[in-house]
Amino acid sequence: MNKKMKWIIFILCMVAVVAAALGIRLTAQAIASPPADQTGPYKVGFVATMYYDSTRSDFAGGPRPILTFIWYPAAPDNNGNLMSPAVYPMHVIGLGDLPDASSTDFEAYGIDPAYQEVAASKDGPFPLVIFSPGGQADSLGYVHIGTRLASHGFVVAVPTNFDDGHPEFYPSPEAYAVASNVGRTRDIQYLMTQLVAASQQPGNLLSGTIRPDQIAVAGHSLGGWAALALAGGDDEACDFAGLLDPNKLSPGTCGPILPDPRIKAIVPLDGSNQYLLYDEMSRIKIPTMWIGQEWNNMESTTGGFGFMVARAHSAIKSRENYRLDVAYAIHNSFSSYCTYIHVLHDKELIDDQILDTALPSNCPPESISAAEIENLTTQYMIAFLKTVLVGENGYKEMLTTDYALKNEPFIEFFETEQGNPDATVEEGYFSYFMHQSDTEQATALKDPFVKVP
Repeated sequence: MNKKMKWIIFILCMVAVVAAALGIRLTAQAIASPPADQTGPYKVGFVATMYYDSTRSDFAGGPRPILTFIWYPAAPDNNGNLMSPAVYPMHVIGLGDLPDASSTDFEAYGIDPAYQEVAASKDGPFPLVIFSPGGQADSLGYVHIGTRLASHGFVVAVPTNFDDGHPEFYPSPEAYAVASNVGRTRDIQYLMTQLVAASQQPGNLLSGTIRPDQIAVAGHSLGGWAALALAGGDDEACDFAGLLDPNKLSPGTCGPILPDPRIKAIVPLDGSNQYLLYDEMSRIKIPTMWIGQEWNNMESTTGGFGFMVARAHSAIKSRENYRLDVAYAIHNSFSSYCTYIHVLHDKELIDDQILDTALPSNCPPESISAAEIENLTTQYMIAFLKTVLVGENGYKEMLTTDYALKNEPFIEFFETEQGNPDATVEEGYFSYFMHQSDTEQATALKDPFVKVP
């Protein structure tokens, strides 16, 4: 074969490769990402599993129990078997065990349907999201997140922290404050191990559902702190304000929380970042989306602490680091408790007086409904996690300030807190934007709450 013929064959082969690559790219672009603000393409399965961590105690000589609600993408027809509505055990902190609820009880308020222990979708494995509840909150308090994310192709596990609301388990309030916080980080780490193992076990309900290289941790309030701590580490679990007398703690209580390399992304929801030093959060290098209250609301309701909405976002140094402020949201807007208390009332488990007392701290004002805040929260969680965990490109536009300005009147989206790089900020302070469309910045102390040893 002469040189000219070899060159022609080489060119033809290259054209074929380029054409094939272009065809693949065009095919990929043609598959549109499902709208993040709607129920996803998957039906949702549900199972409540009690795990037991034998390395930790239940304070009665047994292993630590971790009741975990798991929502997962389900096979569309349950392999030809009946699909029954999910049965949700209800254990409300302060009220104890209550009769089970049904998925249909929550569907009446716009929560996506789920089905009890149905076959998992064969499209897996899927990303895993472990969601840590707020202080003294139970797994069912985040049903909107579990069902919606699972419908978009995530396995979502929400543990109830065993010792929340039980200071009697500890010798002092100080011991309770530290150990119950640290306990939730250990629960998360234990579940990562157990759920990945279940996915690799033939015959398990979750067999084949989880990708161990696509794990995210999210959480609300104290659960948000747990996500931050496991992403960047907490050098000293006791160095937070409000700890009355550290001398009452037993030796070894105040050890460090180490970052867990299995976690590839975090989503704190109104997280308790005051429990971490600014420099500790600056070690976070994995993709992060902070979702919380809007600056004006935080400033007016928490006595001048509006800077807390920006503190973690300012500290974190990861390349994909976003802050999302939701207008009119209150702290519990990021849970399902507005719906939850209505379900309790519908089932006559609480009376009118308790309902009226609980509504103000769980439901936002009339300017925006609880359902709308739930939807905004989950749609941005989906867009972020699909982008940074799965590598889908269809949601990238949502992760910009311009998109929020054009499409989301109740959202302020921040891609950076960095203003003028030449601006001088006093040592010990950080600068931040109060609003996305303004150029005005404010400054605040990096560590106004945390006790530095």
